[in-house]
Amino acid sequence: MAINAGVNISKLVGYAVLAPQPGVDITKLVAYAVLDSTNVAPPLWGDWGFSDGTLGIPYDQEWDMPTSAETVDYSVLSGDLPDGLALSAISGNRAHIHGTPTVADTFVFTLRAENGYGTVDKEFSITINEVPPGVGGGGGAYAFMA
Repeated sequence: MAINAGVNISKLVGYAVLAPQPGVDITKLVAYAVLDSTNVAPPLWGDWGFSDGTLGIPYDQEWDMPTSAETVDYSVLSGDLPDGLALSAISGNRAHIHGTPTVADTFVFTLRAENGYGTVDKEFSITINEVPPGVGGGGGAYAFMA
C-alpha cells in the first residue's frame, strides 16, 4: 500500500493475514515489515506571535518547529521585518529574528517554513515602540551646575 505525499496520518495500524489455500503445505514462513518512524510531516507553525520591541534596544526572539524531524528553511515571504532586524537560521528547526530596531512602527510580514515534506506560511507582526520618556537617556546635552 502506498500513501501519497501530503497525507497526514496520526495513527496507522496494519494487519496481514496469511492463510494458505487448502492443500498447500508450508514448511517455513518468514515475513518482514519495514517501518519508518521518521516524522515526515511538513512544518507546523504553533499558536504564538512575536513580542514587541523597543527602538534602539537589542531584540532577539527564537523559535523551533518541534513537529518536524527534518531541517526547516525559513524565509520572509512578504512584508518587511522591522528595520534593523534580520531572520537567521540557528540549526535544524531553530531560527530567530534579531538585531536592534531603528524605526518605531508596527511591521506585518509573512514567514515561510519549508522542509522536504511541505511548506507552510504564517502572517506575523512585530510592534517596535518608542523609548518611553525618561527611560534610557539616549544622549543629548547635559549641564552640571555646582
